[in-house]
Amino acid sequence: MNVEIAGWDQTCDLPNPENHGETRMDAVKRAWEGAMEMAADSWDRWEITKPKLEAIEKSGANPDYVDQLDVDIDDPGYTQFFALRWDKDFRAGIEKVLHNMNTLINSMPSQNGRPKTELYISCNDGGVAQYKCDNDIAFEVDLPNDAGSFINFCPPFWKQARFDVWKKAAASEKHSNNGGPADVSENDWETVRNLERYGFGTDASSIFHELTHASWIGNTNPLVDGKPTPADNTGFYINSQMSKKCLSNSANCKDLVKNAESFTWYAQYGYFRRRVTPRAEIWPLWGPQQKPIVLPV
Repeated sequence: MNVEIAGWDQTCDLPNPENHGETRMDAVKRAWEGAMEMAADSWDRWEITKPKLEAIEKSGANPDYVDQLDVDIDDPGYTQFFALRWDKDFRAGIEKVLHNMNTLINSMPSQNGRPKTELYISCNDGGVAQYKCDNDIAFEVDLPNDAGSFINFCPPFWKQARFDVWKKAAASEKHSNNGGPADVSENDWETVRNLERYGFGTDASSIFHELTHASWIGNTNPLVDGKPTPADNTGFYINSQMSKKCLSNSANCKDLVKNAESFTWYAQYGYFRRRVTPRAEIWPLWGPQQKPIVLPV
């Protein structure tokens, strides 16, 4: 799949209101790189997880604790956000979105040649045309006649935690019991370390989220009567609970493969889970924020 940033609204030349040393375009490009890094990591995990799920289906039996643990060790995000579903149709829905995300070019593409898909970027505080920001971090709109998509970044986007800072903090936490180097603040380090428990979004996860909405990637949360379906709830814990509902009633499982946040948190949680205290559990096993899905399921 070829994608090209076919146009930047002039508003993207404005200073980033949270960092006047860069333009809004600079901030989007930086976050884009993080989103693509998460996309590559998600695909890598999927290629490990997929054959395990195929083996479970082939056995014709519900997975036992050993099977579940085998998936969870390498890909705990699949347990929490996709409920360890192994059936063929469900896997196909997951694979489609992750494959399309992974095949996006991993850096901002040039404008040479004619792209198959065009992406237009706007940084307008109020929105574009009839599409308004309201309280959105960003929004994606498919253009008519399969002409591509545009994404508008709204004021809350510039306030989001920076993926590149979290990445640096995660790397330092992995190798140190005392926090990171001097250029990583204690606050940033602690934020990453507690990602599992509290579920903070980053600028990169917002881009990942919006890209999954595009019809040429995942067509997540398609509008029905002007309203997203399934409910596009933001928040780490809420989307884990969607998986729990899938476990209790398989009819709810179809919502997971059409929910942008399920893919977004699968990508971000899995990315940092690999890099922060590997194989250690931070998410509480009890209390109001307890881990929604605890093995065996």
